[in-house]
Amino acid sequence: MINHLRSKDFFVGLIITLLVISLNFIKVDNIQKVLQRIEGILYDARLIITLPDEKRQFDEQVVIIDIDEKSMREQGRYPWSRSKVSELVEKLMAAGVVVVAFDIFFSEPEKNPIDVIIDKNKELDEQSRQTLAVYADSVNFDKEFSNTLSQSEVVLGFLFDNSAQTSGELPKSVIEWNLTPQTSEIGTFKQVLGNIAVLQSSATGAGFINSVPESDGFIRKASLVLNYQGQLYPSLALEAARVYTPADTIKAETISSGNASWLQGLSFGKHFIPTNEKGQIFIPYKGVKHSFPYISATDVLNNRVASEVLDGSIAFVGTSAVGLSDLRTTSVGVQYPGVEVHANVFEGLIHPEILPIELDITLAIVFTLLLFTGVLLSLFMTKQGPIKILMICLVSLFIHIGLNWYSLGSVENKSAIVSGIITHCCTYRVLRCYRVFI
Repeated sequence: MINHLRSKDFFVGLIITLLVISLNFIKVDNIQKVLQRIEGILYDARLIITLPDEKRQFDEQVVIIDIDEKSMREQGRYPWSRSKVSELVEKLMAAGVVVVAFDIFFSEPEKNPIDVIIDKNKELDEQSRQTLAVYADSVNFDKEFSNTLSQSEVVLGFLFDNSAQTSGELPKSVIEWNLTPQTSEIGTFKQVLGNIAVLQSSATGAGFINSVPESDGFIRKASLVLNYQGQLYPSLALEAARVYTPADTIKAETISSGNASWLQGLSFGKHFIPTNEKGQIFIPYKGVKHSFPYISATDVLNNRVASEVLDGSIAFVGTSAVGLSDLRTTSVGVQYPGVEVHANVFEGLIHPEILPIELDITLAIVFTLLLFTGVLLSLFMTKQGPIKILMICLVSLFIHIGLNWYSLGSVENKSAIVSGIITHCCTYRVLRCYRVFI
C-alpha cells in the first residue's frame, strides 16, 4: 500500500483528479458550457427513460385551453377582442372551472370602436359625435372583460423584460421575504410588461410567464419567483397554485449564517416547495407534449365541450399554434407549448412529492464524490494491467450511475456522473500512456 502511495502513477492520478475537480468549480465559461451540455443530455436521457408508460393522475384536473389553428380559423386571427376573451372566461366558469390562468398578458388597452369611428370621420358635426359617444360605453370591451374578471378566479400573466419599456401595472406582491436584494441570488429585473390597470385591478392575481432556458437553450428549470424593485413576484404557476389552495400569501423561507442568508424554499397554505438559492425548481415533466388534456378555445366558445370535462378543473389558457411563437425546447421534446410547461409546474407545486430536489449540499456531495473516486482509482489502478483497469473503471462508473438514478427525485447530482466519467477516462488514459512511455 505504501509503495502504491509513493508511486508516480498515483501522483499522476491525483493531479488528474484535482484537474477534473477544478474544471467543475472554476468559472471558465467555455468549459462550463461544455459540461452543462453533457449534463443536460444525461439529464434529458434519464428523464425520458424513467417516464412512466401511464401518465400520472391526481384528483386535480389540469386542462389546457388552446388558442390553436382551429380556433383562429373559426374565431379570427389572434389577438382577439377582449369581448371574446371575456366570453371565454364566462363559459369556463359556467362549466365549473375553479381557476383560470392566462399564459398571456394584456399590456395595451383595446381601441373603442366608437372612438375609432369619430377619429376617422373628421367631417362629423358635434351633434353626431355626441350621439355616437353615448354608445361608447356599450362597446368598451376592456370594461366588459374587467367586469368578468371581478366575478371570476382568474390569474393574468405578465412578462419581465429588461429590453422593453415598462407598461401596465403589477398587483401588490403576495410574497413575504426578509432577504435584501443585494444578498439574494434571485433573478432581478428593472422592466416589466404588465396588464392595463382596469384589468389587473379586477383579476384575482398575476404571475410572470418568463421561461429560464439553460445555456443549450433547453428548459429544465422554472423560476418560481423573480425580483422587481425590491419585491418578489410569483410565476404564473405559483400564483395559480396559491389561488387554488387558497392561500392569502406566499412565504419565502430563508436560512442565515453569519451575515449571509439565502432562499430555502416557498410555503403557501400547507405546501412547502424546496428551491435552490435562485428560487428555481426542476420541472416535473409529465411526458411529451399533450400529456395534459387540450381543449380548443373555439370549442369552448361554441359550447362543444361537455360540462363534466371542465367541472372542477384548473384551466391554463395559451397557444400551441406555431405562428404565435410560444413553443419551447424542453427535455421531453422540441416545439413544446409554453403553456404546458406552466401546467407541469403547477402540478408539481400542488404535489411537491413529485418534484426533483436540488439540495444545498449538492456541490459538497459532488466535490466529495470526485475526490473520493479519484483517490481510489488512482490507488487501485496503479501497477494493473489494461483489462483490470478497464473493469475497475466500468464498475466505478456503473456505481456512480446507479447512485445517481437512485437519487432521482431527491437529489440532482448529475454533475457527479459527468465528472466521474471524465475522471475515469482521463485517469485510465494518462496512466496507460505513462506506463507505455516510462
